[in-house]
Amino acid sequence: MQWNPNNNPDVPTRTGKGKNTTQHIETRLLFGRSIPDGGTVTDYSVRAFLDSYICSRFPLGFTYTESRGCWKGGQEESFSVSVVYPDTVEARRDYGIRLEEIRAEYVRLFRQDSVLRIDGLVSVSF
Repeated sequence: MQWNPNNNPDVPTRTGKGKNTTQHIETRLLFGRSIPDGGTVTDYSVRAFLDSYICSRFPLGFTYTESRGCWKGGQEESFSVSVVYPDTVEARRDYGIRLEEIRAEYVRLFRQDSVLRIDGLVSVSF
């Protein structure tokens, strides 16, 4: 059987959704790497934070992206973590607890003002 992109069930329809999609929530956390005393959260510290605080909380997976942004008028290196999970009461509660623990830990460890959290409804197919 030869693959035909015109018969792919995951290709978006005129409504903008693939045939095999479900509604999920995507949460993105954005972490600044500048430390108030003038230091920077090092690459090693970022990897250690991912390993110690994020991987264990999201064993099914997440996406890590390096970036650069501005905060309070100054540019800084940053990174984000994106997690996609089912749009259910239980998942919102369970993931919400884990996400808030991560935010609080990063703020505490690296003396940050905050960690930005962005939540949105998304259509996904696996």
